[in-house]
Amino acid sequence: MGRLSRAVPSRTPVGGRARATVLVVDDQPVFREGLIRIINQEKDLAVCGETGDPAEALVRAEALRPALVLLDISLEGMDGIDLTRALRDRLPESAILVVSTYPESLYGERALRAGANGYAMKRESARALLAAMRHVLEGKTHVSEALNQLILRNVSNGANRSGRAPVDRLSDRERQVFELIGHGLGTREIASRLGVSMKTVETHRARIKEKLDLERTTALVQRAIDWVHHRRP
Repeated sequence: MGRLSRAVPSRTPVGGRARATVLVVDDQPVFREGLIRIINQEKDLAVCGETGDPAEALVRAEALRPALVLLDISLEGMDGIDLTRALRDRLPESAILVVSTYPESLYGERALRAGANGYAMKRESARALLAAMRHVLEGKTHVSEALNQLILRNVSNGANRSGRAPVDRLSDRERQVFELIGHGLGTREIASRLGVSMKTVETHRARIKEKLDLERTTALVQRAIDWVHHRRP
């Protein structure tokens, strides 16, 4: 269980200045704690709560009403895309910035469609992440130039129409499983990574094969590998 700080408004006065409150949601304690230290050193930002559990994140978000929710896309029990949708329904006024180790080309556009205000990579510097946070707090959308170009290409190619590519017909969780298959993970490893049962993963694999019109598991693996290695902004 993450620690719950004292409930504060979205902007809380500290030292005569208003600091935007931030709820940090990440199931990697080392990254979460390091990020919290970085944020709390800033004069205009203050962490009001933290957790690594998606269900707890929803409870804390409604209680704390943070100005910004900073969340990882890969969480046990609920992926960041689903959590983003749930948070957007409950906190229409809060900014949401998704951070991830996954390439923007895989989940960036989906995160934005789910209601996120921006998508940033964990490998970015502390300065870059802080800049992204301030950007979305100003009501702007934060994406890299590469992701922006990818979105523009998808729009120009009609990727959001009914004639979209087969992979785009996958659900968020199916797409996540598909991407992990492409990185060479087996059923047991995927189940462990996502915090679900092996049976659930097998169900997702079966649905993916059906949607992509693939009969053999070997064909699924090869398609996933090709997609991971070629789908780049």
